[in-house]
Amino acid sequence: SACHNNHANDEDLTVLYRAKDDSMDLFSPAVFQQMCELEEQVISVLSEYADACRQPNGGGCSTVNGGACLAPHSSVSRLRDVTANGWSLTCAELVADPTVLEAAVFMLAQCLPDGCDEANFVGYDFTTSNPSTRTLAAVYPLNSWRAASFINEVHDAAKLRRSSADVELA
Repeated sequence: SACHNNHANDEDLTVLYRAKDDSMDLFSPAVFQQMCELEEQVISVLSEYADACRQPNGGGCSTVNGGACLAPHSSVSRLRDVTANGWSLTCAELVADPTVLEAAVFMLAQCLPDGCDEANFVGYDFTTSNPSTRTLAAVYPLNSWRAASFINEVHDAAKLRRSSADVELA
């Protein structure tokens, strides 16, 4: 059966990844790896709050934390989905072959004029003629009854690293 959790809910956690430098492209392999590692950190924190993440509804869903949580809607998840064994790769392995990332970016640029769902997560500066961006979003599916308290608890406990060398969370 098909995954019934493709669309984000109002309660979901949206994280913005922003390049620290104006000349930096989040789709460059080294910077994409840093963004991937920040995303893995959010997923790891979610594993500590299993009741906060939304569980898959139907088959064919991309999941994390041993299948307990839906994967975030993000460029990283999209690359994992289109890469052979993508969900078992480390972030470094995911970007090790830059042609895979380049192909995913090319596909995204090609679907942009048609309004594909993946385009919802790229910054305003990403265009078909200029497929690079300083801003990307990720949406983490949360249970509506637990979302606010989860975000408050994680914030109060300072569990999330807010930046890497070239990328910051917003």
